[in-house]
Amino acid sequence: MRGLYERLEREGRAAARIAHRNVVTVYDVVVADGRPVDRHGAGAGLSLAEVLTPRGRWRRRGAARIGAEVLAALRAAHSVGVLHRM
Repeated sequence: MRGLYERLEREGRAAARIAHRNVVTVYDVVVADGRPVDRHGAGAGLSLAEVLTPRGRWRRRGAARIGAEVLAALRAAHSVGVLHRM
């Protein structure tokens, strides 16, 4: 578990370097009871899941707009050395 917690702490600190309107801001990572915990801002908008769920089929323009916004967020992450993993 220790290795996992160390990785989570590193990744949280890396995520704190991302500043973009489509990415939740991570303000700090602290260790509480031996586990990393991130302090992040509440999202002002909707999550991607919340945007996609109520709709059925998307028109091309709407789908392309969402794809472009996701790409912009990933580019912001990559610009500070954070790589997206699933």
